[in-house]
This record gives sequence, structure tokens and C-alpha cells, in this order.
Amino acid sequence: MRPEAPCEWHRDYELKWPDAVHLSTRFHDDPAGPWLLTPAHGNPYEPLRQNRDLHLEFARLPLGEDDASLEALAAFATRYGRLGVSSLPIKPASTDSRARAGEHHADWRRAIRRIGGLVELLDAYRSADIDRVRQLVSWSEDGQAVDLVYRWPGDAETTQVSILREEFTLSPDDLAQFRRWCSSSLDHERYLEPLEYFLYREINESLGEHLSPQLRPKSGFELRCDSLLGALWVLLAEQLSGVSEPRREEFDSGTQQNEGGVGLSEMMVLGFESELEADQFGEKLAQMQKDMIVQLEDAAQVVRDPDGKPHVKHGHRLVGAGAMGGAFWGMLFGLLFFMPFLGMALGAGMGALFGKLGKTGLDSRVLEQMGDAVPPGKAGWFLIIKQLTEDKFMAAVEGTNAKLVRSNLSVEQEEELRQAFGAGKQQQ
Repeated sequence: MRPEAPCEWHRDYELKWPDAVHLSTRFHDDPAGPWLLTPAHGNPYEPLRQNRDLHLEFARLPLGEDDASLEALAAFATRYGRLGVSSLPIKPASTDSRARAGEHHADWRRAIRRIGGLVELLDAYRSADIDRVRQLVSWSEDGQAVDLVYRWPGDAETTQVSILREEFTLSPDDLAQFRRWCSSSLDHERYLEPLEYFLYREINESLGEHLSPQLRPKSGFELRCDSLLGALWVLLAEQLSGVSEPRREEFDSGTQQNEGGVGLSEMMVLGFESELEADQFGEKLAQMQKDMIVQLEDAAQVVRDPDGKPHVKHGHRLVGAGAMGGAFWGMLFGLLFFMPFLGMALGAGMGALFGKLGKTGLDSRVLEQMGDAVPPGKAGWFLIIKQLTEDKFMAAVEGTNAKLVRSNLSVEQEEELRQAFGAGKQQQ
């Protein structure tokens, strides 16, 4: 809401309930203010429709507490309203009159500093001035971290903020991106892209704080800002992305693949002529997992004697304990290599087991194909794949003459597979 009367800053107000200051550590230094007071009612103002550059005007506001600076902030609030994120009950220090809602100068300063800094960084990014960006983006000597080195508006000294560092907590996408930056000799990949990553991360975090989906009787489904500050973040996001209308995205369950990958989880069998060839492909698997071409939930290598007896090597080097466990692989290989699938007479227990397997997509036909891929005297890999970059992975397979059997698994089918073999989910 745009106030009907001018907004004013006051230094002679205090919190109505001083003990409440512990709720917000940002007021410890000066709980007495300055506080911004605005009229209780105002006129509607819609910055997302009326002023697409309002965030730029906000970013240029002064940060000081001198009279001229406070006057400029009051003029902005009079035109556009309060920030709307952290009003607290305050009253004149000399009386016990009723409380009024006020916003502390510390909140305004923090918002101007952050949005103003990101506007300046965005300008550096869009200018593609590599010399300028090199001063902002710094790589550690060991190449294991990339940081932003920047003096935020109003600060006396530069601040070093982490953009990304190589560690086990990184998501697969972030890790792959970091390694690509680290290995690149191109300035736009080593400097411009990390700065872009930082901008998107910071703006996304703030959008998450200030936007919420709502369903309204007349206007339907919409994304709604919670405040003027939220609208400023939306405008900054639009400047960075160049998009003013959000698009709809499908739900990402966390098991979807990168573009060019397979559907959900997948079970894959690769049969080789010898244990040596299987070992060599295991080395390729390890490298492809390191390069984020494939992500494995579980893996096992099997070697069959000439008489058909299987010897199982669990892929601990690739997947640690694995998602399924040794009992799962033992039962699966028992079914594959010790039981004929066509024309067999099934007892009640085995019939129930095959009924469960049918729900997973691993019916008798698929299981027979998997068993035939690794005949007596041969070796193979059995993989449960969470994520796969199809073209790169298949290029590695094509040079091996491996027999390949594939079966996609939905999340529900994967759980059925666990239950069918009594594997259960492994403890994290």
C-alpha cells in the first residue's frame, strides 16, 4: 500500500515491549531506532505492473542515518510503501501511548545493501568485462574452491563469500559444474559462469522467502509476493533472467535424469566374454561415475565358472554399501543362473515371487534375457542406475562388444523389487 500521508523516521521511539528485542538480534546495537512510521492506511500500489525498474531505484538509496539519507528513504516509502517484512510494535519513549507498527533502519539498510550489491554484480556479469569479473571471482591455489571477493555497498572492506568448493555435500549437478569450471581454460567458464551461479543462487534464496503460491476465487492460481521487498526481488530476478512470466515446471522427484538421460531408475546387465573384459569395463564405470556420466544406486560384478556356478563381486568401490545389499544380489543370481524359466513348474512360493517380479517389469522373459547375457564361462556387470547421460554412456559400451539388457524401473517398481528379494532400504 502507498501511504496517504508522508512517512517519517523517528529516533524518539522505542519498542513497546523491550524484552521482545531478543527476538531479533539485528536490533541489539540500536533498539531505539531510527524507526520508520507510516500511516495505517494507504492507496494500492503495484510495482510489478507500474514500475519495472523500481529495484534499481531502491538499490541507489543511501545507507546512512544522517538526516538527508533518512529523508530520501522516507520519500521512497511515501511513494511506494513500507518494505513490509518486519514491522514491530513501538511507542514514543516519553509516553505510554498505544503502540504503532514501525520498521527499523537496520532492515532497510540490509535490504538496500544486498539488492544494491547484486545489481552491481549483475551489471559486471552482463558487461562480460573479464578484467572486471576477474577481480570479483577468485580461485583457491589448490583449485578446490571458487569465491566471490567483493566490497558490498556501505562496507569498509571486501568480503569473501564462497561460490562453490569441491566437497562430498555438493549435489551431482553442482559437482559436475564445478569440475567443468576447474578444468576449463576459458575465461567465461572460469569466471563469468561462477558469477552467474552466485547471482542465481542468491536471488533464488530470496524468492523462496518472499513468494508463495495461492489459489484465489476470481484470479485463479498465482505466485504472490508477500511484501514490497518481495516485489523488488521479483524485479531483480526478471532483470537477470530476461523473463517476466514464470513458466510451469513438472515436479522433480529427485530421481529424474539430466537432459538426454533415461527415465527413472534402470536395471542394466552387460555381459562380457571374460572376467578381464568385465574388470576393464569396471574401470570405465568408475571414471564415468566420477565424470557424472552415470550415477549408480547399486552394482555387482558376476563371474561364472565353465560349469555355470556364479561368483559375485559386489561393487563396493563404486557404490559403497549399495542400495540393495548382498542378500538381494545373491537371490537374484540364484534365480538367474540356477533355475530354468521356460516351461518350469512353479511351487506356490516361487509363483508368488514371480508375481511380485512381474510388477517390477522383471518378468520371466526379461530375467531369462539377463541370465543369457552372462552364460557359463563368461562375466558381467549388473547395475541399478539412478541417473544416466545416454549418449556418453552408450559410446563407452559400444566399444566393448558387451551383450546389453535393460529394464526401466519406476520408484514404485524399485520398491517392489526390494520387497520381492527382502532387501529393504539400507540405513543412511
